[in-house]
Amino acid sequence: MRLMTLLIAILWSASALSSQQTSDPIKLAEGFVGLLRDGKFDEANRMLSKVMVEGLEKQGLTLRAIWTGLVAQLGEMKGIESGRVRKEAGYTCVYLRSRFKKGDLVDIKVVLDEEGKVAGLFFLPASEPGKYTPPDYADPDLFVEEERSVGQPGRPATLTLPRGEGPFPAVVLVHGSGPHDRDETVGANKPFKDLAWGLATKGIAVLRYEKRTKAYPREMARMAPKLTVEEEVIKDALAAVELLRKEGKIDPKAIFVLGHSLGAMLAPRIAAKGKGIAGIIMLAPNARSLPELMLEQTRYLLSLDGEIDSYEAEKLEELKEMAERIRKLEIKEGEIVLGASREYWRDLLAY
Repeated sequence: MRLMTLLIAILWSASALSSQQTSDPIKLAEGFVGLLRDGKFDEANRMLSKVMVEGLEKQGLTLRAIWTGLVAQLGEMKGIESGRVRKEAGYTCVYLRSRFKKGDLVDIKVVLDEEGKVAGLFFLPASEPGKYTPPDYADPDLFVEEERSVGQPGRPATLTLPRGEGPFPAVVLVHGSGPHDRDETVGANKPFKDLAWGLATKGIAVLRYEKRTKAYPREMARMAPKLTVEEEVIKDALAAVELLRKEGKIDPKAIFVLGHSLGAMLAPRIAAKGKGIAGIIMLAPNARSLPELMLEQTRYLLSLDGEIDSYEAEKLEELKEMAERIRKLEIKEGEIVLGASREYWRDLLAY
């Protein structure tokens, strides 16, 4: 059994969060997880924020079901080995490095609101923060980086320019799904920074920017019932192309769009809407619908240990039913299915 199953149970209440936090968030988070470990779910429920409670109800989930599913996969929780606090998009998140009976190390991420209520709960594979190391093929002496702003409202962006007068060909980097920073950072890995530095070393300018869902999570959460990839991805990619077109050192006839994952899937749509985009580069695009792909990926991940047990089979069946509901657009107004609304899925199904 593997932690990937828990992706189904991720909860995030971005609109409830604030930059103010309790004075000792680690102790508060440890207390909450301790209640879950001891089966005191009623007490744990009283620690939840209103938005968290509503999110659980909307998804048909309970703390008991989430924790029971975790223990079914990893065994009983043996203890918390360490805790750390991080600021993420203006929020305070507590990561509790926890060990379970089967030997797995898990980072339990607890998000607290200004009243000390639990507003988010994640279970993540434990990973060391690590330190970013630039790729060998990048030579920082051959380029410079300048700050820019993309879209309305503006989001921080970085333009990586080869040294010299130009004009240079240029690439806009478009993120995959999820709230990514401009580097698509995962742990110590920064694939978009790698691409920017590598291409600039070869004389190609690169523009990368903070994704809207990363820069403005609360605003995006409020838009969720009507949100589509137009607002999430496409408008900002087109704004980035237009920004490059106005740069004096950029060749306006040699601007390309490079998309990764969801960004790759949408790259043809971006190019069709844009004016004079020279070409597109698609990294890891999906050739099937997203619900179908999510089901396939989950089935693969659950089979990595050689078997799919009854609990995992049940979760797969639930995922299959949700994917079928999306295919038929059997989604109520305001309902969130597999992380998105009816409008979001309607838009993608029509693409």
